[in-house]
Amino acid sequence: MDLNNLYYNYDVDEFAGAQCWYPMWVGRTDRMGYPIHVFRLASLDAKRMTNINKVPLEKRYETITVLHELLIRGTAPLCSRLPSLSYPTPVDGTTTIVDLEGVSFSLMWSLRTHLQQASVLANANFPETMGQPEVFIPPLRLIADVPYAYRDWPSTTHHSQLHLLTSEIPAENLPKRYGGDLEWEFDDPPNLDDRAKEIMRDFGGKVPKGPWEIRDGKVVLGRDLAREVKAEEVKSGEKP
Repeated sequence: MDLNNLYYNYDVDEFAGAQCWYPMWVGRTDRMGYPIHVFRLASLDAKRMTNINKVPLEKRYETITVLHELLIRGTAPLCSRLPSLSYPTPVDGTTTIVDLEGVSFSLMWSLRTHLQQASVLANANFPETMGQPEVFIPPLRLIADVPYAYRDWPSTTHHSQLHLLTSEIPAENLPKRYGGDLEWEFDDPPNLDDRAKEIMRDFGGKVPKGPWEIRDGKVVLGRDLAREVKAEEVKSGEKP
């Protein structure tokens, strides 16, 4: 697979529309500088699942590939330029909040194929980005009695994973839904802080809609890089 060609030329509207099928970047980082992503499973309602199931598996694979390339080429390098406990060590992973609020057994069953495909493809092709902690949020109906909420979880590691919400993520970077101060909901665009907005100043302080990457310290759109590649190919073809 020609990753550069796939990434640079991926349809902008398809790219923007498919992001809500997978973990979305909040626009902030945890204390170590890892970008915080949220995967709110209840948002994958019947309408969205119908749209997902219409997409051939090969196209879904391309989408997952492009979204992981965005993390590697854009999000992680951007976060590496922000102050954190690990700065100036480059960011090489992500912290993901998997939100199970409002998720019924029937919904989980209907999502099983989609989640399995995403997990297998991501772990097989991008294992270097999958090693950071995942934070699981139990359904709110269980939170009233926290010991019982933990009792039925698969392992005791969830104790520490849940603890990460308050110990590893500053309140200003944690969405209000999870106990922080940040105005952000699933489906919202990334809510950047002032330092990240400065890096994105050429785009109005916002994350571009389509593929982008940081090159030589500047944010460059995928379609602009595609034109550069095309120009280089034409130039090379003109050489005697």
